[in-house]
Amino acid sequence: MSELRADTITASDGTSPVTLTKQSAAKCWVQFNGSTNAIGGSLNASSLTDHGTGDFTIAVTNAFNANDEFAASYGGNVASGSSLNYAAGYDFNRLPTASNMRWRMENSNGGAFDNSTYGNHMSVHGDLA
Repeated sequence: MSELRADTITASDGTSPVTLTKQSAAKCWVQFNGSTNAIGGSLNASSLTDHGTGDFTIAVTNAFNANDEFAASYGGNVASGSSLNYAAGYDFNRLPTASNMRWRMENSNGGAFDNSTYGNHMSVHGDLA
């Protein structure tokens, strides 16, 4: 049996991160507070835009392929331990592009758009440009 241990893996130039190929790892993810718009953590997300109650856009640092062949998933909760969840989905009048994803958070207990304050999250899988 072989074992590989490493603290850092870089590309052959010695400074760049290794390019993910033939892997299904998320190429973008973000977690944020919908009331304050504070990003708690992210990968390949450059900014968050609040368009109004429950209406958000995430801009990505490195764009996805131009054919928009990527999949994004979203979700959120009101508070830690809360049973009130949020359904999220694309605003089909504003389809996602290779460089930003816009969606709306809808309260699952009544259907109104709302700013979830805990655990808003998005992840995107696909090929980068």
